[in-house]
Amino acid sequence: MSEGFLFAEDDQASNSRDVVVTDKPWKVMIVDDDPAVHQVTRMVMSGFSFDERPVRFLSAYSGREAKDMIAEEDDVALVLLDVVMEEDDAGLEVARYIRQELHNNVTRIVLRTGQPGQAPEDDVIRNYDINDYKDKTELTKTKLVTLFYSALRSYRDISMINESRGGLSRVIQAINSVHDPDSMKQFASAILEQILNLLGLQGDAVFCHSLSTFSDTGNNSFKVMAATGELNELLDDDFSVVDPRIAAAFGEAMEMRRGHYGEGYFIGFYQTARGSESLLYVRAEREIPLADRQLLEMYADNVANVYDGLLLAEKSRQSQKSLLHLLSGAINTRSVNPVDHVRKVGDLSAMLAAESGLNAFEVELIRMAAPLHDAGNVVLADSILLHQGAYSESERQQMQQHAEAGAALLVQSDDQVMQLASIIAQQHHENWDGKGYPEGIQGNDIHIAGRITAIADTLDALCRDRPDRKGVSVQEALEQVRGLSGQRFDPVLIEILIANQDQVTAIMSSDNNE
Repeated sequence: MSEGFLFAEDDQASNSRDVVVTDKPWKVMIVDDDPAVHQVTRMVMSGFSFDERPVRFLSAYSGREAKDMIAEEDDVALVLLDVVMEEDDAGLEVARYIRQELHNNVTRIVLRTGQPGQAPEDDVIRNYDINDYKDKTELTKTKLVTLFYSALRSYRDISMINESRGGLSRVIQAINSVHDPDSMKQFASAILEQILNLLGLQGDAVFCHSLSTFSDTGNNSFKVMAATGELNELLDDDFSVVDPRIAAAFGEAMEMRRGHYGEGYFIGFYQTARGSESLLYVRAEREIPLADRQLLEMYADNVANVYDGLLLAEKSRQSQKSLLHLLSGAINTRSVNPVDHVRKVGDLSAMLAAESGLNAFEVELIRMAAPLHDAGNVVLADSILLHQGAYSESERQQMQQHAEAGAALLVQSDDQVMQLASIIAQQHHENWDGKGYPEGIQGNDIHIAGRITAIADTLDALCRDRPDRKGVSVQEALEQVRGLSGQRFDPVLIEILIANQDQVTAIMSSDNNE
């Protein structure tokens, strides 16, 4: 066959789809009603490869068959498309279907026609988002090879841009979720995926971090921190279910205290300044250049340091909660209320905060700060604090001092919880109608945390026995609180409280030790 005339007559291709046993070949679809075109194209391009990946040909002999095929094969790199088949514009209809109905702007489409006048080149390129237009008679072997290189290179680059855009979107979405050690996984995985794409690696990787620095047991255990590609399912598991071959490679790296190459993979071993250790497995068929390995090391070091920091922050939060619980309990010993009063005030306040639309961080702040609402009780004499019956005017003035005293005590700390607790202590006796104390502020001028805690404190107190009265049921307490809506309490918050009676009942009936 001469190089000047590629599409000579020949026998019909034997089947529509060749199955080539290779790793991730480039898919090229031939759409033409002339069987000889399929056979000659396959023969001429036999053995062609690009970026060390071969080509897999798919054949369709009509526009209808082409539509069905490309709807199933969503990763076709190149379509060699005849114009005139069962209809004069069958090829153009296929192009329209790919671009407009499948919304596929990545696949490269090259029109090949033996009747150039049937579909003028200028009109086709302009109106159908076609990437190239060729007369069958002008396609020599050299030009066809050039066409394949150009189209596949373009498809590769556009695909990488789309993958990077999608990965960047996942990174951005994951940023908002990084607030504790467990939420770090999606963020770390999204970043790892982007790095692998940038380095041109296959995308199958798993990153594990040592727990020995913070482990209660002190043993050298590992946690899966990030996973991509086919290993993504490991994110929901612990290190013990990692593929035995990967685990063995990790074990070898731990023993040697350094990374190494194995058959089809790279293992990285890293240590942070805090002494924690990390292991990175990357499926790699080629040696990773030094600059790329340094980027992976930078990733491992930074993710490990962030994770260590989150672990420390989490332990600090737990310690803070414990200290606040002890402080609240100590304050409550200067009260007629049982010890679990402060816990239930915290839980009720958190529920109201959440149902009011506050974010998770604000809800947790209120949960921890509300139990300190009566911190000022420490300044009250027992004769005032344990007084039964009505106060005299002098006694009332002394009793009301506890709001400002508590605020002054708590505001001395720069901690966010203590700052909010100071506001709550100052304002939880203010009334919606302005007739409360100590300042007589009203409505939305009262901080929402103060308004919420006032309801929670009153509701729980009504349900408890006092020396001078019996506690009422939760339902009766809700009715009494509702009766003070718009006077003592924020009417919107009261509506939210009543709408969530089931949650209120669950909190009020919860065990003291929960």
